[in-house]
Amino acid sequence: MSFFCAISGEPPQNPVVSPKTGLVYERRLIVAHLNQHGTEPSGDALNEDDLIPVKASPNAAPPRPPTLTSIPALLHTLQSEWDSLMLETASLRSQYLATRQELAHALYQGDAATRVVARLVRERDEAREALANVRAATGMTSAEPATEDGDVEMSQSAAPLEPEALPEDVQSAIDSAHASLSAARKKRKALPVPSPARLSNEPSTTFAAPGGTAFALLPSLSATAFVTGAEDGAVRVWDGGEILATLEGHKGPVTALESATTAAGEAYILSGSSDRSVRLWQGTAPYTLLAEETVHTGTITGLALHPSGSVLLTASEDGSFALLRLPSLALVSRSMPPSATAAHAGGYASLALHPDGVLLALGLASAGKIQIFDIRTRALAAEFDLPSGSSVPSLSFSENGYSLASCSAGSSEVVIWDLRKLVVQRTLAASTPVRSVAYDPQGVFVAAAGEGAVEAWAHKGWAKAWEGLVAEEGKVRWGAGGESVWVGGKSGVAEWAPEQ
Repeated sequence: MSFFCAISGEPPQNPVVSPKTGLVYERRLIVAHLNQHGTEPSGDALNEDDLIPVKASPNAAPPRPPTLTSIPALLHTLQSEWDSLMLETASLRSQYLATRQELAHALYQGDAATRVVARLVRERDEAREALANVRAATGMTSAEPATEDGDVEMSQSAAPLEPEALPEDVQSAIDSAHASLSAARKKRKALPVPSPARLSNEPSTTFAAPGGTAFALLPSLSATAFVTGAEDGAVRVWDGGEILATLEGHKGPVTALESATTAAGEAYILSGSSDRSVRLWQGTAPYTLLAEETVHTGTITGLALHPSGSVLLTASEDGSFALLRLPSLALVSRSMPPSATAAHAGGYASLALHPDGVLLALGLASAGKIQIFDIRTRALAAEFDLPSGSSVPSLSFSENGYSLASCSAGSSEVVIWDLRKLVVQRTLAASTPVRSVAYDPQGVFVAAAGEGAVEAWAHKGWAKAWEGLVAEEGKVRWGAGGESVWVGGKSGVAEWAPEQ
């Protein structure tokens, strides 16, 4: 049944019915009539609110107008719908072809990019393999720092890397020293070592040396002679509390200091600084500067004279160690740590040379790692991890060559490593956080210095043999023959010697 508007006579799109007359209207038309006349077309009063909507099925299609019921009108309507359908089909076909071309182009680009990446990865792997083969054949371990994703980060060095193989004369000197020292150690008889237990708790002598940043004994001069490095870059030679000489030249605080006497009787003072330079001074008056060299890009953190007397070893915060020829300090070799990662941030914090002159121990400034290298090939021989995971400020080899003492920043433990089994041999508990460790010349006692105390343990049995009181943390050293213990700090130097 169809409804027809009482005004237009056509089927309404939005039908409403009048409750007074029952007539059906198109809402649009009856609202306009009410706004104009205020009544229905029949004259009855009616408000817009009185209109009742007629709810028709929402799925019912609206009837066609009467003008479309003829055959020509139907044909015209069908033709119009067909034309619209063809136009839409043509538009969709054009869009489909454009999308297909874009997809094909993207696929070709993706395939080309994949091929380029695969080629680059293959070339990178081939280059790394070739470099590894060269290093394995020559013993070179130098490498530039790598980023977290494994790519190599290029950086500038203070000096170019030297040829991989050591010069023949240096190699021969190292091998000869190793052979003679190893043979002599096997034949050497154990000498009695005075126990530090006979030392008092309080220092027997103190020397005011303010501004000290490094400390070393100078036994070639006398039993009471020592050298200190200061924040102003000066190296001062002391004897009996008196300054004998002030050696100037460093442009930054002295961070590493050693004294040594070669087999030929030549006495040297070795100094390193935050200005990245290494200086070699005559160990006797007038303490002349013999040589100066800069081979690192960071602060010098460790120095050691090789037993052969022909090579000086250095370590730096830039993560490298170097071999320098004596007495010219000419660069022999400079190596970077293998597989450098974020764990090597801060480079090396300490250095110790094995008594046989072949193994070099380096403590990292982070991650609590100790690396041991064979200086003949600069190859990594072993690596230890300290539990604390912090900086390793001090290392010391035992004279027998079987043990290595270490400490870590903020920890009160002294860790002794067994170099034969590559395991922890013993962990000693100190009373304060330890900053420096040292074996005595015979390897019978190991000392550790921290803030407020310096302690010593017997290597055999690991019983604590002695404890002394110290005003501040500093570098611990054993006097000649292990007769005394010294600690050099920022404000001065203290000595514990037996009473005469």
